[in-house]
Amino acid sequence: MDTLYFQFSSFCTSPPVPAPSFVLPPSLCNFDTIKVQGSANALAHATAWHLSGPGVDSTLADSLGFRYVFTQAGKYTLEQTIWYLGCAYSESHEVEVLPPLELNILPEGPACSPPLQLGLQASRPLQQVQWAHGPTETDINVQNQGWYSASASDGVCTATDSLEVVFVDSLLAGEAPLVLPPDTTVCVQDLPFSLDVSAPLADSLLLDGTVLEPPLPLPEAGTYLVSTCIQGCCYSESFILETYDCAPRIYMPTAISPNGDGINDELFPQGKNFTTLSLKVFHRWGGLVHSAEGPTARWDAHDAPAGT
Repeated sequence: MDTLYFQFSSFCTSPPVPAPSFVLPPSLCNFDTIKVQGSANALAHATAWHLSGPGVDSTLADSLGFRYVFTQAGKYTLEQTIWYLGCAYSESHEVEVLPPLELNILPEGPACSPPLQLGLQASRPLQQVQWAHGPTETDINVQNQGWYSASASDGVCTATDSLEVVFVDSLLAGEAPLVLPPDTTVCVQDLPFSLDVSAPLADSLLLDGTVLEPPLPLPEAGTYLVSTCIQGCCYSESFILETYDCAPRIYMPTAISPNGDGINDELFPQGKNFTTLSLKVFHRWGGLVHSAEGPTARWDAHDAPAGT
């Protein structure tokens, strides 16, 4: 009788033993959503996910994966536990949820004139920058007015910001921001001098650093610095005020000799800083001898006896 030999071999491979393995990024941004899938828990008899951290302490049972939206920054711990053949196996990972990235384009408000340097200010160091019109540097120089936008990332969170650039020069429309009259000389008796200033867009006017309302009072002779600011852009002009003594100096001769020799032939007031309104001559007994009106009033005594 022949002998039969049999060889048995496994025609099915053994399935892998379930494990609680999963992958979790070390950092996320607030309001990010995590979607975690257990990589080897399909054959587990039971599963449970447990998340703990700021404002949360919850468990999700009998699920192969875990999904959660973080609404509060802080450090969290996610743990997966599986049961297989009566034994429990666990694995946990920590994740830090960062607060939203704050991004601002500076400087804000109108600029004086081009070029203007724009820069990004962020709440955390930036790893990537992208301006809407192409540049990838943190600081850029711009020549034109308009809207500028940028997005940036710290490697975890992304933020965007926009800024409208307006130059004060364009608001002036070619007009001078500050116009003063020419340097002036006035009588010292007319002080204080009122200085009229033209600055239609000015936020304020300063005279030697003191804020005043126009017209600006100048109390004495000197060089004055007038300044104005238009939406943060400041301009200055100097004004020189000179004075002279305008007090009248009047001399009236006590005698004349109307003999036609051209010397003291007429009686009239002499001096400076005055204007003759009228001239009246009386003789020694109080009678009116001559009367004339106007700045050229004078008396030639042609009809008066000697000694009048």
